[in-house]
Amino acid sequence: MSLIRNPNPKRDSDFRREASFRYQQLLTWANTQNLIASTEIITLVKKNRTQTGILLPWLAVEPAAENPEHPLHTFQVIFLGEKTDSSLGSFSVINGSPTIILNRALLSPGSIRGLEFRLLSEDLRSSFIHEYIHFQDYVRRNRKLLNTDSEHPETYFKSSTEFNAYYQQGFDLLIQKFNNLLSKQDFIGAGSLLYWDNTRFNLEKFWHQDFLRYIRKDSPMWRRFLKRLRMDFENWAEQAQVQLSDAEGAEDIIPDGVF
Repeated sequence: MSLIRNPNPKRDSDFRREASFRYQQLLTWANTQNLIASTEIITLVKKNRTQTGILLPWLAVEPAAENPEHPLHTFQVIFLGEKTDSSLGSFSVINGSPTIILNRALLSPGSIRGLEFRLLSEDLRSSFIHEYIHFQDYVRRNRKLLNTDSEHPETYFKSSTEFNAYYQQGFDLLIQKFNNLLSKQDFIGAGSLLYWDNTRFNLEKFWHQDFLRYIRKDSPMWRRFLKRLRMDFENWAEQAQVQLSDAEGAEDIIPDGVF
């Protein structure tokens, strides 16, 4: 429960940054197909169904450049096809290896064709961020896997491991929204995201609706969510203001009051 009771904006930022860094590695690999290791075709049995997928054995995970203090760890990624279960991803340990499974990533079972385009999906990226947060928590817990049951949402969303993954996934979407607006030179839109007190974001745009619904029912959990969000937002906004003010052409149309 320490991640819930004791929010730490720097730790949250480091975890998100590393997860994003890993996804960029995936995109690079998908475009060059020689980043770390060759893939292999595998079969998985999930919920009594046999599925054919592609395994990327990520033999050694180098620490992200932004987090040089992190030690080496290993994990692997499995890509599955279109017709799988409803979730976009999951995290588990398969044959002793921490494994991120991305559903609906392949155009056809066992075929890597078009994967580089599928991975451009915001949904798949967001799912990877969620599952990589699980991987980070797994490493942080000395490689102890905590099982959660999504069939019981009243406890599932409030477990420490799911709370952390859903929270970080949502906050990452907020950052992605800002960066997308900035890349399009929509400086007013990007600046408006910094108006936390005035706009009170529509949280459902960034966070999973069921996650919000169930933690709102628990007053202490909801207060912890808002406290963590406030702390992370203030930490991020300081950096975002610098990023926005440095954008060429933004200085003339940044909304009054942002700085």
